[in-house]
Amino acid sequence: MISIIIPAFNAAKYISQSVKCCLHQTYTDLEILVVNDGSTDATRFIVERLQSLDSRIKLLNKVNGGLVSARKEALQHVSGDFVFFLDADDVIDENTIESLAQYTKDYDVIVADFLLENENGKVLPCQHKNKKVFGDDKIGLYSNFLSKSITASLCGRLIRTDLLKDFSTPIHITMGEDVITNLIMVKTHNPRIKVINIPFYHYIQYPHSMANTKNRKTLMKRVEYAQWVLDFMRQECLLDNVLIRPHLQYLLLDEYYSFLRDGGKVEYCPSFCKLVNFEFWNDKILTRFPIWKRLVLKSYHYNEYLGIFVRNTLNILRKLLK
Repeated sequence: MISIIIPAFNAAKYISQSVKCCLHQTYTDLEILVVNDGSTDATRFIVERLQSLDSRIKLLNKVNGGLVSARKEALQHVSGDFVFFLDADDVIDENTIESLAQYTKDYDVIVADFLLENENGKVLPCQHKNKKVFGDDKIGLYSNFLSKSITASLCGRLIRTDLLKDFSTPIHITMGEDVITNLIMVKTHNPRIKVINIPFYHYIQYPHSMANTKNRKTLMKRVEYAQWVLDFMRQECLLDNVLIRPHLQYLLLDEYYSFLRDGGKVEYCPSFCKLVNFEFWNDKILTRFPIWKRLVLKSYHYNEYLGIFVRNTLNILRKLLK
């Protein structure tokens, strides 16, 4: 059996289509666990109505605690040998589970690609292409997730349930939590991973989604995530590993750029900014970024006020070109 887990918070507008795409799977030996994470809209009642039509649906109601908390709750109730995470506002193709399940005898994690779409179904220019997994030891797998050779999202993949029994991702982490879960999973289980370059998963981006929310609180969540990864690698004694360090530098520079792009200020987290700008700065790694990212990062590296000017100018140009 395979357990599909759908955390849901105020998802009344989308939850029906997400649950129905699971019910329509060509693979039928499954259960669908919807975790109502303290919704204040009609999410619970919509799922209860669907539940009355199909016994494979299980509804778990809990006080709001966030995505990680909802996943942990669901994992206490799963019956399947493998789990599949699905966000409440996304959908999957009807042959998704069947296509991934054929590899469960030989692999612990089976990863599919995804398509990024807007709410009207238009495919956005961000189709992820997973690359071949390099290295089956911990160092190799860490490198895969840090470099994003494998998409870090827990959604759109089958994961052997035993790998998640000790799901220890910190509840307070609300950005980058999937990368963190993958790193912990590699540390504790060193899983066998299969990559399938077919986009079964449809990640639908809505204007109000967390990915589009930009304020000081969410900016600091990005820094908190980057700092966690840094501390994790330090505890693993891998900060100076020749394979790990370049990928870690890329991740830190990338998160630092996103922090700055969305309005972050050095005064918000001076120690982190100093760390990236000095200890983990790497001009060679910088060449892997698009030119606009390099311009922002280089400008801030030279002078914060110059960086602010370049960032704001590029943001204006980006809006004009839309």
